[in-house]
Amino acid sequence: MGDLAGTTPAFVEMAHGIAWASVATIDGQRRPRSRILHPHWEWDGNALVGWIATGPTPIKQAHLAANPNVPVNY
Repeated sequence: MGDLAGTTPAFVEMAHGIAWASVATIDGQRRPRSRILHPHWEWDGNALVGWIATGPTPIKQAHLAANPNVPVNY
């Protein structure tokens, strides 16, 4: 992985400028489902943390329980 301190501030600025992102989850049978979300990123100089404000629907909860990893595409 590259130098986060050098690239992360530019990423956060770009991501906040675009605002919306496509996110996909996978259910227990490996079927994908995509959503459009508005992520917010925070960079403290050491750690990059992403926040999503959304409601916990039963489908999202089941997908994240089966696989907690999600891709975020801008």
